[in-house]
Amino acid sequence: MKSQPATRTHAQDARMRAAVYRRFGSPEVVHIEEVPKPLPGPDEVLVQVHASTVSAADHRARGRTVPKGLGLMSALALGVFRPRTRVLGMDVAGVVEAVGADVASFTPGDEVIARLGGRFGGHAE
Repeated sequence: MKSQPATRTHAQDARMRAAVYRRFGSPEVVHIEEVPKPLPGPDEVLVQVHASTVSAADHRARGRTVPKGLGLMSALALGVFRPRTRVLGMDVAGVVEAVGADVASFTPGDEVIARLGGRFGGHAE
């Protein structure tokens, strides 16, 4: 059975807080900002994050400090002049808030853990 597509209602808050960085550098480049809350795509779930990790990957992406020989590849993946993805965080634990139209395995209220990988995005509500 397919769920209804996720849509924004007046009851849903359209914004959330996130740890955002807009330039590469030390931890001081990260700031808490209000950002638009995403809607899940057809095969995605939206998780209300209760906990996330700060990993070596976050550190390397934020500072664009990568092993020798990976500079060009990392610039293409992370961004050349500024970060391609502005919210880091690869691992999260929380509760499913909304599901996309094609999601059948999860429902709102399910407790989950997730590995977001290089898509990042876990350092947000």
